[in-house]
Amino acid sequence: MNLIEKIELIQSSSSKEILNGGDHQGTPLLRYVFQIHEEVFSMPCKSCADALPGYIKKIQSININDSIMGKQERKYRMKSGSVIRIKGTNDYYSDANLTDEVAEKLLKVNPNRSQLFAKMPKDAMKKLKVTDPDAEAAAKAKAEAEKAAQEAFDKAKEAGELTYDQLNTLTIDKIKEYADAHKYAYESSAKKDDLVTQVSEKKPAQADS
Repeated sequence: MNLIEKIELIQSSSSKEILNGGDHQGTPLLRYVFQIHEEVFSMPCKSCADALPGYIKKIQSININDSIMGKQERKYRMKSGSVIRIKGTNDYYSDANLTDEVAEKLLKVNPNRSQLFAKMPKDAMKKLKVTDPDAEAAAKAKAEAEKAAQEAFDKAKEAGELTYDQLNTLTIDKIKEYADAHKYAYESSAKKDDLVTQVSEKKPAQADS
């Protein structure tokens, strides 16, 4: 009997019948309740009599038209009682509402969460591209800073306002090209350090007589 058939059987039976020892072809209905609960929700407490009506009610409220993923089909299963709460939100995940897709996203953000899982594919952590939020933020900040610095450099170059340090990043030919474009004086035979100093002073070049 597959999972859907088990659910349909329990949904067609009354709680009283199940709790009073009813069976299906010799198998106690309560055994199916435990099997379904473990596959769809989490490991049930088989010795907790007070919890049984709740287990039955949960199963009888399942919409079998929705996609139901059984234990054998799911790649990721969380340990009974384990919960992952999403910081800054009211969202949380347990084995009851976990999907394989959500499990992989949670593990990518924090690989230490693997300790909360009872089942996952072999070498799952190696195959998943684990991301470090702090590293991503640092990389983004660095890229933005580099972009801003390049924009500032281009703006200063166009305006003829390059500083000594900015000029020092250019080659001799590029420095002379910049100086010629803005008509700044320099000695054509000057070495780079002297050339940078001369051009950064922004002295106007003398016109040819």
